[in-house]
Amino acid sequence: MTRQTTFTVLEKLPRLFTYADAGQLTGNANVFLTRALKAGYVARLARGSYFNSLVFRNQPPTVEEVACFARRPTYISCEWAMNYHGLLLQVPLTCTAITLHSTYGT
Repeated sequence: MTRQTTFTVLEKLPRLFTYADAGQLTGNANVFLTRALKAGYVARLARGSYFNSLVFRNQPPTVEEVACFARRPTYISCEWAMNYHGLLLQVPLTCTAITLHSTYGT
C-alpha cells in the first residue's frame, strides 16, 4: 500500500473505528493497521478498537466518546452527564457507560 493510499484510507475512516471498518476499506486490515500503528497514524484503544490520530490529531477522543464506542448501544451515567453540564458540585472519578445488552448473550 502506497503512502498516498494510506492517507486516503485514513481520511475515509471515522474518528473511532474497528478492525472490521478498516477491513472494508483495505484488502488486508492486519497489514494496514500494523503499518499505521508503527508510523503513528493510528492509536489502539483496545483490542480491535482504534483511534484515527492522523486525521484527528488536534481532537483526541473524549472519555464519553470512547465509552459509548466500546460498547454499543450505551448511554453515559446520570452523574457524569450532570457534572458535564455543571449541575454537580462533586466531580465523579469514573465515567460509567450503561447498556441494556448482556456481555454473554441472553
